[in-house]
Amino acid sequence: MDVDPAKTALVLIEYQNDFTTEGGSLHDAVKEVMDETGMIENTQRVLEEARRAGATIVHAPISFAPGYGELGDPAKVYGILKGVIDSNSFVKGTW
Repeated sequence: MDVDPAKTALVLIEYQNDFTTEGGSLHDAVKEVMDETGMIENTQRVLEEARRAGATIVHAPISFAPGYGELGDPAKVYGILKGVIDSNSFVKGTW
């Protein structure tokens, strides 16, 4: 892979323990897909190459204050964010 570090950034979105690490609150929900696609191994390979080339690496985590106040009324939250609340995931300052 040719990487021009002046024009390249690798952006890693939500690579956090709750998803990517055994024991993470949402790991079991995504583990099968990560394994099937080789996500972690492929990411490590691309990350190493980008670092060698001097590209910018950006980590973009998702985090919420305890109680998830930024999401508004918890009774009105649905979809994946409801799952985040129910599993107590991505609380700022936690593992």
